[in-house]
Amino acid sequence: MPQLRSTFQTLTLCLAGCLFLSNSQLAVSQETSAPRLLRVVTDSGKILVGQVIENADNYVRFFDLVTNSEIELDKADVREVVSPLDFDDAVRSIGLPRLLSWRIRLIAEQRDASGAIARITPQTVYVTLGKTAGVTVGAELSVYRNKGEIRDPDSGELLAVERPLISQLEVVEVTEKYSKARISSNLEVPLKVGDEVELNSPMVLAVCPIRVEDGELTNIGADLAEEITTGLVQAGIQVVERSVLDTVLPELIAQNTLLFDPGSAKKLGELTGASYVVTGKIVRRRKVGTAYVRLVSVETGEIVLAASSSVSMANAEPIRSGNRADPVRGNGTKLGSGRRPPAFLTTSSRYARTSDGGIRIQGYDEFSIKKQGAVWTKETDFLDRDFTFEVLVDFQTGDYVANVGLGYGMADVSYNALKDSVYLRIHAPSMRPGMEPGVVKLNRFRLGEESIGTLSSPRAVFGPSY
Repeated sequence: MPQLRSTFQTLTLCLAGCLFLSNSQLAVSQETSAPRLLRVVTDSGKILVGQVIENADNYVRFFDLVTNSEIELDKADVREVVSPLDFDDAVRSIGLPRLLSWRIRLIAEQRDASGAIARITPQTVYVTLGKTAGVTVGAELSVYRNKGEIRDPDSGELLAVERPLISQLEVVEVTEKYSKARISSNLEVPLKVGDEVELNSPMVLAVCPIRVEDGELTNIGADLAEEITTGLVQAGIQVVERSVLDTVLPELIAQNTLLFDPGSAKKLGELTGASYVVTGKIVRRRKVGTAYVRLVSVETGEIVLAASSSVSMANAEPIRSGNRADPVRGNGTKLGSGRRPPAFLTTSSRYARTSDGGIRIQGYDEFSIKKQGAVWTKETDFLDRDFTFEVLVDFQTGDYVANVGLGYGMADVSYNALKDSVYLRIHAPSMRPGMEPGVVKLNRFRLGEESIGTLSSPRAVFGPSY
């Protein structure tokens, strides 16, 4: 088999496997109790977990936590509906990162809620937005006046709402349900009770690496943080870029600041511009650990959300000797430098490391056609979302064919193809002329294949694709 090499975590071959979360336990603070969840099992066996919107006799409607979209299903097409669903079961079904992302999105929506002016005195303006809406001392509020709807005179269709900005406020005191503010703008429009008020600052999160309690960063903790980040971005939450976070984490560690300490959140927020910090630690118990994750307010140091989940530590490796960079402990090296494939991949095949940082999967040399070597991603939901991947294939003398694509990635002997897969079949340029050297074919299981090009070099990069 040819060498496969990548320095990116998005390297994707044939897709199979599972996440490392198991036997999950989730604890959530009372301050952010969430709406009711449900689990739906369709007739095809697909499992969906979401926030209940309506559970009627003949249909069920819910917000799907994986796709972040509203779904309505006829109960005639549903095998099972479990409602209410407790958080332990929800985490086992879709993982802790998805649950955290959903809960944080709910908090963000509370922050986006508009309030109103409740009372006006010569010195103070009282507004109906408080701590539950994310308001803090010093926050800026915009005041709007609703002057009515604009409708099409013929059809009655709503075209717009006239809602000009009339003032700016600065918060001077905050309670749970209301705030006191003072006028901070030069706009001279007199305020009225009932004028609409909105918080100006968006919710910005910094997601820290989830380290073991002794401070070590492993592939398990790094992957957990990355999955949380991905879930937040997909939920529409603004997240501090990793490059910005990497520049400030060494300073905090050098000062012996424990990122799990809520008191350090304010320092991190000041350095990154974040309003909230996601941080945590893993308490290791041999091959099983517990990941404790918290959402901390930068302004107050308050723990807004707390969650925990069991994680498998059986394949845990320190990042410093693995395939990625630890911003605190130094740079990592390439994919093939560790003793195992990176945490986002799995394989049933033996493989060898190469001198330039790649991995060489053992193929026909060691296995029959039925058991030839394959590498899979641990994530399996690629058919439900858009994605990009890049694979570098480097052929050496004596190599034959490399397959890159979607599906099981294992041979179906009766059909001489990869079962239930769509993939590129890449012929080594060094193959004999009668074996179509350098030809690249698109193969769809039981639907035939077609040539789509020819390699001009023993080294080729594929991606983005599909």
